[in-house]
Amino acid sequence: MLSGSAVAQLEEPIIPNFEAEPISGNAPLNVTFTDETDYGPDFDPDVMDVSFLWDFGDNQTEEGEEFAEVSHVYEDEGLYTVALNVTITENGTEIANGSVLKDEYIEVLAAPVDDGYPVVNFTAEPLSGNASLNVTFTDLSDFGPDFDSETMNISYLWDFGDNNTEEGEDFADVSHTYEDEGLYTVALNVTVAENGTEVANGSATKEDYIEVLAALVDDDYPVVNFTADPLSGDAPLNVNFTDLSDFGPDFDPETANVTRFWEFGDGNNFTSTETTGAYTYEDPGIYNVTLTLFYAEDNETLNMSLTKEAYIEVFEGEPSPVEGYPKLDFAGEPRAGVAPLSVNFTPIVDLGPDFDPVNMTVEGLWEFGDGSNSTEMNVTHVYETPGIYDVTATINIIEDGNTTATESITKEQYIKVFDSDAKGIMLSPGWNFISVPYVLNNSSVDFLFADVEYESIIYYDAASEIWLDVEELEPLKGYMVYALDFGMIPLDKLARVEDPIPGVPGASIPIYEGWNAIGFTDSTESLSAEFTLEIINDSYFEVVGPLNQATLTYAYIGRNGYEGEIGASDDKYVGTDIFLMEPYEGYWILATENTTLYAVGW
Repeated sequence: MLSGSAVAQLEEPIIPNFEAEPISGNAPLNVTFTDETDYGPDFDPDVMDVSFLWDFGDNQTEEGEEFAEVSHVYEDEGLYTVALNVTITENGTEIANGSVLKDEYIEVLAAPVDDGYPVVNFTAEPLSGNASLNVTFTDLSDFGPDFDSETMNISYLWDFGDNNTEEGEDFADVSHTYEDEGLYTVALNVTVAENGTEVANGSATKEDYIEVLAALVDDDYPVVNFTADPLSGDAPLNVNFTDLSDFGPDFDPETANVTRFWEFGDGNNFTSTETTGAYTYEDPGIYNVTLTLFYAEDNETLNMSLTKEAYIEVFEGEPSPVEGYPKLDFAGEPRAGVAPLSVNFTPIVDLGPDFDPVNMTVEGLWEFGDGSNSTEMNVTHVYETPGIYDVTATINIIEDGNTTATESITKEQYIKVFDSDAKGIMLSPGWNFISVPYVLNNSSVDFLFADVEYESIIYYDAASEIWLDVEELEPLKGYMVYALDFGMIPLDKLARVEDPIPGVPGASIPIYEGWNAIGFTDSTESLSAEFTLEIINDSYFEVVGPLNQATLTYAYIGRNGYEGEIGASDDKYVGTDIFLMEPYEGYWILATENTTLYAVGW
């Protein structure tokens, strides 16, 4: 399928086109592209310059005035869509521009392995037609770098699928006539021999490759047919139509005057005696096209017609968004955890001063990186499978049914999902506030963070009111960790010390008047702040935490002895100290006097 657009400022528009050779073969495939653009009668090469932009469909481009002919090597197997944009300038000012796109134009087959030759392939022309259908087959096999045409011979065996075959060394190209209607599977077997001994063999089969239609009788003519190029593009779209009708073996163009009546589907039509013509579609839409033929035969005027439904598709031209808007960012929380991981995504959008909420609407699209997406603005998505995921957010501003502005942002490796069996302290890029729940068997930072990329681990010393670097992690203390990537301290590294001393509490730390960074110990269960801090109940005013790593804010504010109504302020829980504290999180406590914090239940 071909699609494209032409936007010209000359009196007659340019009609971009190009050809390529070869259009099929094994990787790596070197293809030569040649510009075949019709620049029209007003083009003057002495005063006008032409610049070419080739898009080869494999994320590679070539641009410049010297690239009317260009070669490109495709390294990977696949079907590639190729586009050419042509720009004409005069005295440095653009006066015409046009583009053409050929969908799935280049076919690159898999590169053969060293011992996999020959890689058999072939083509045929035509692939479809009425019986009796004469088809020419051409061998396109790759015999590899070790093939020596001086000492090796190639033998071909063609099976045409109608119980007929052709065999010999002279049949790299062969013609065959299909007499009967049907679909035919074609096979080619290639044998390479050296000094009379077979050294390699390969075959290829193309199922239902040749379509033979019923033979035409005289009354069946003419067989009306036509083509158009391009079939789609932005308005205004200039389309070239070509009559491909078959008038039969007895048709005499000298005595039969053929008139062609084209109906373009938008209320306009055109009558011509020529086989080609052009028409410009001004408005977006999908259009049926009809060709009716009128001609005289045996003193009788005949007519036949063909309609191709939904044949031409014309798109709305690309909108011009308000410069700089919309602005888009987003946040996900949490960004790491074990599967299944539920993540809340929130867009951060600035629609700009010209956004009209009465006449404009906003549509969004989330792409979560695991093959799932959502059109909700604020959305929760569950990642079921461990992995590292890119996330993309897109918003469109819609006015009168048309997209007037769009913005998209992708955050690479944004979400990290661990295996469901993985347990421990999760770390995300940036600052993390953590604690350990008991005296560890091995508490050294080097041991605990051996598999974590981090920049610093620090603890706030309330006595001196300074931050200190840390070499060992102790229970009851809250530590700030600046991680460079997602990571985890697994539970098997957080083992309790093997032989605690009988009668000695699990841990204790001094608490100083003012703010102190703490955790809690002797439990790996969630416990209320009221219970956890009971031993210093008369010595503190407020406890806050845990840290929201994405926003660097704290989720809860618990007031000791607070009896007012529990509510929310700036998206934080504000109320009594009954909210649950987590064993691996860090918290801040505002002490009203110096005291000592002990392990839970001591």
